[in-house]
Amino acid sequence: MIAEITFPTNSITYDQFVTDIAAKLASFMKEDRSDAEKISQRKAEALFGKANIARWRKSGAVTPVCRPGKIEYPTAVLKELSRTDETYIRYQLSKKKKQK
Repeated sequence: MIAEITFPTNSITYDQFVTDIAAKLASFMKEDRSDAEKISQRKAEALFGKANIARWRKSGAVTPVCRPGKIEYPTAVLKELSRTDETYIRYQLSKKKKQK
């Protein structure tokens, strides 16, 4: 028996789905390998957009690290947020608030 996953636009086998996910993860890992742990606010706004940084910060999705004269953001968190659908981010944040 071949397991199949059905999406609104098409159906694919489970093996193909897992292979596609693994390839995407490998691509992200390769892309993120040489990133710095934290980046400045100016660089974050240039890479991800000033409005995105402000929205993520306001919603609590990302917390800056403040040092005297410098505001930095964790690069991994910003990349994850940029790759995630905004609706899912809001859903995850609402779940965290309900748990508190």
